[in-house]
Amino acid sequence: MGNPRVVGRPDEARRRWKGRLMPLPHGWCLLWDWPLLVAHISADLVIGLSYYAIPVVLFRARRALGDRLGRHVMLSFALFIIACGLTHHVEIIVIWWPWYWMQAYVKIVTAVLSVTTAAQLYRLAIPFGKR
Repeated sequence: MGNPRVVGRPDEARRRWKGRLMPLPHGWCLLWDWPLLVAHISADLVIGLSYYAIPVVLFRARRALGDRLGRHVMLSFALFIIACGLTHHVEIIVIWWPWYWMQAYVKIVTAVLSVTTAAQLYRLAIPFGKR
C-alpha cells in the first residue's frame, strides 16, 4: 500500500486508492502526527488486550465459584468483552486502512452483545434486589 506520507494532498490519496474515490484512513485526520498516533495505538492496544484478559479471569473465577452465574451469562459476558477489545483493535487498523464499514459492523455486533448481556445480568440481579 505504501506510506501515506508519500502522497501529497488528501484528494490525491483518495484518487489513488484502488483507482477510485475512497475514504481516507484515519491517520489523515490525525495529520500523521507520530506522537499522537503512538498515543492512540498504544492506548487502544492495551485496552483491547485488557478486554481479552477479562474473560479468561471470569472463566477461572466461574470454576472456583461454581455455576452461580450460569453458563449462558458467562458466555454472553465473555463475547461482549471480546467484542469490546476488538473495537479497539479495529481503531488501530483504520489509522492506516479506511475500513470504516468493518469498523461499523464490529461496533454493531458489540452493541447487540452489550444489550443482550445487560438484559441477562439484569434478569439475574432481580432476585438479589428483592432480598
